[in-house]
Amino acid sequence: MTFDLRVLSLAVVLAHAGCHDGGDVDPSTTSASDGPTAGSSSSGDPGTSGSGSSGSTESGTSAADSSGGESTTGEPDAIELGAVCPLGERIGEVTILAVDEVSASLYGRIFDKPDPWIGPAELDNGSCAYHAFQPGGCQGCSAPQVCAYDGSCVDPRLAFTDATLTVDDGSGEVVIEADPITGDLYGGVAADVAAVTLTLHFGTVDVALPPLGLAADLPDLTTMLQGDSTAPTAFDATWTARDDDSRVHTVIPINHHAQGPTFTVCDVPSSAGAFHADEGMLAPLAVVTGLEYQGTWVSNTAAVHTALGCVDVRLGREVDAP
Repeated sequence: MTFDLRVLSLAVVLAHAGCHDGGDVDPSTTSASDGPTAGSSSSGDPGTSGSGSSGSTESGTSAADSSGGESTTGEPDAIELGAVCPLGERIGEVTILAVDEVSASLYGRIFDKPDPWIGPAELDNGSCAYHAFQPGGCQGCSAPQVCAYDGSCVDPRLAFTDATLTVDDGSGEVVIEADPITGDLYGGVAADVAAVTLTLHFGTVDVALPPLGLAADLPDLTTMLQGDSTAPTAFDATWTARDDDSRVHTVIPINHHAQGPTFTVCDVPSSAGAFHADEGMLAPLAVVTGLEYQGTWVSNTAAVHTALGCVDVRLGREVDAP
């Protein structure tokens, strides 16, 4: 197995993350540079991509450090193949995305609780959902607390800096250890293998997933924006439906000049053949210099449910770039 231990840019959505949180990696979840770590930072991605900062600071303690290295996470309750985590329950994600026909980039990060910046969707049509965050909702939180989506002051979420990810693409196991400061898990794997086996450890949780392959391409996927980038009225993606448990998703964050975890995420089974976001889900994002579509991905997925929350796993590729 060949590993490329470079730091990865999280301009995709995580997120997924149901997608922000990467992301995400996506704007529905905290990005690699925005989340709480063993150093200090602000909370904030849907699924994967930078979601800005609120000015709230973290306590400077990792999840492993905060309890003397012990955790009460326990064993995973369930692993749902073909599913994704509800955003309000997602504590992290592991994403493998094909770079070309032979190589893929891996990124992961796990927290001790869901992202406090992400609340219930304000709009949801079954295929796409719009999440908004109102900056300034808190009148000021005393450190180390941060401002949550509902205006309350809450403890920051903390990255597991003791996490490890064991990856086996058929040529042997490689163990990736989390960055001791940020908690990031990153590397590279082969994209041209039949399946990858992942074993995730954080706190006291050990999750052995069944072998998963990278989702096959969607060569006929098309996307269409109605209106224009400064006044969008609808966004549609269509493709030939297939029944293979893969999913198609995108996360569109608010314009980067506005910052903040306000975004629209679309995430559906490939069997749906389409998703649609309407004007109410797009117009609030198209501020300053307009809508910033991030791309669309197809992935084989798993939702790993634990006592602390849910971890998204996605293996796939970008099928439509902005």
